Amino acid sequence: MSSLNSLDEGCKSLYVGNLDPRVTDSMLHEIFGVAGSVNNTKIIPDKNYQHGGLNYGFVEFNDHRSAEQALQTLNGRKIYNMEIKVNWAFQGQQGHKEDTSSHYHIFVGDLSPEVNDEVLAKAFSAFGSMS
Repeated sequence: MSSLNSLDEGCKSLYVGNLDPRVTDSMLHEIFGVAGSVNNTKIIPDKNYQHGGLNYGFVEFNDHRSAEQALQTLNGRKIYNMEIKVNWAFQGQQGHKEDTSSHYHIFVGDLSPEVNDEVLAKAFSAFGSMS
């Protein structure tokens, strides 16, 4: 039986936050490998200092059970004296991506200052919805 924190039996990826910049992919692979077979690790560096200089990453396991075991045992563990935060990795809208293959983007420039969104919406209304 899975814990209340699990998304579904198909989820195999974890988010790992609060990573010291010295933590490497191979270290993450080794640490999380104690919970089961790790398929892939990816560390995202905080280049723009948006996370206080701390990196974050993702760990993908070969199966859900290993990912859940890692979540339960490694959340809050200290690496380089930093308490890591482990949670399920979410994809936007929980994996449901909008099909944008039929969407088009246009640029309309060199317009008079009097032209506003309402005028543009009226001018392009014959071509379908806009956002």
